[in-house]
Parts: sequence; C-alpha cells; structure tokens
Amino acid sequence: DAVLVATYRSLEELKSRIGSRASGGFLATDRPLFEVNVHLSVPDVTLSPSLEEIQEAVNQSSRLVLDASKDLPTWEASGRTVYERVSRDKEIVKMVLLLTGSLEGAKRHVHEYLGTFAKYEWLWKQDMAEAYRRFLQSEPLLEDFEAELKKYVAIEVDIQKIPPEHNIGAISLDTKPLKAAFQAEAAAWKAQYAKNLHQQAHDKLSLLTQWMHDMQRS
Repeated sequence: DAVLVATYRSLEELKSRIGSRASGGFLATDRPLFEVNVHLSVPDVTLSPSLEEIQEAVNQSSRLVLDASKDLPTWEASGRTVYERVSRDKEIVKMVLLLTGSLEGAKRHVHEYLGTFAKYEWLWKQDMAEAYRRFLQSEPLLEDFEAELKKYVAIEVDIQKIPPEHNIGAISLDTKPLKAAFQAEAAAWKAQYAKNLHQQAHDKLSLLTQWMHDMQRS
C-alpha cells in the first residue's frame, strides 16, 4: 500500500504542477514548469519545444513514475509483482489518463496568445519591394516619406512593449527571440524609406549649397 500511495502522490504532484495557474514569480516554486521559446519561423510564429513535445515529456514522466516499481519484489499475498498491482490500480490509471491530456486547456490559451501577434504578419508576408515600388509611383513628397518613417517607428515602439515573458499555467513563454525578429522586420521596412529620405535631403542640401555659391559669384 505504501508503494501505491507514493506512486499516486507522485503523479498527483506532477498533475498539480502542470495545472498550476502561476503568473510569474521570483521563487522557484512559483515558476511555471516548462520554459518555451517563441520564435518567428517565417511564415509562422512557432514554439520551441512545441506543445506536442511538452505533452510527450509529461507522458514519459508518468511512465517513469510507474516504472519505478518494476524492480521491487513480488507482492507476497497475491503473487503478482508490485508493478502489476500499481499499474492496474484504478486511481493510478485514472491519474495517468488525466496527465495524458493535461495540457489541453493550456493549448487553447497559448494559441489565443500567439494569435495576438497576427497584426504584425504583414511585416514578413507582404512583398516589401513591391510595396515600396507602389509608394514611389504615387510621387511622394518629403512629408510622405516622413509619415512612413513615423509609422515604422511607432511599430517598433509597439513591439518593444511586448512583455519578454508570458505565463500560461505551467508554461512560460519567452518572447525575446520573437521580439528581436519583429524588430528586424520592421527595421528593414523603415530602412528603405529612410534611405530615400536621406537622399532627398542630401539633394536638396546640394541644391541649396549650389544656389548660395551662385549667389556669392553674382
């Protein structure tokens, strides 16, 4: 019975940690059980490790808890091994089954959270060169370039406000790799407008300098 109780409590503790509602803390006991990196793998935002890999790790952990009784001697009264009795106990079997689907609730919340980044998808899904070509066809003024630059600066500020970590139950999502990728995409868009703006400013300065030079000669 002691083995049954110890096995059940181990599985119960694992389930309790996975079902934790931890929202972030500095103590180790307050930390989510799994740390996951959020990446931009064009064209998708992905997790490493994936939710499927995390669930498989949970399943393997529950199997290891059960396997711990395999090396124990035969149960004297029944003639069965300790492992046979443990692995057939109804409460333990129920707990193992619950663990196999323990991340289902968190999965929905994780996907909902990742969906909040959809507003940035155009940064890597739109054809940057084509968008810039259409912009130039509109014969933009200097003010138009400035407006575009301000738009991308605002996007960069918005990206910077994304929290570096977001906790959902037993999962801690590290968004720093994702933020860096978003910033790089936004910077690429901004660079092409800034380059042309600088060129226009340079041309205007050259014309002004030439005009002043001509005025001094006349």
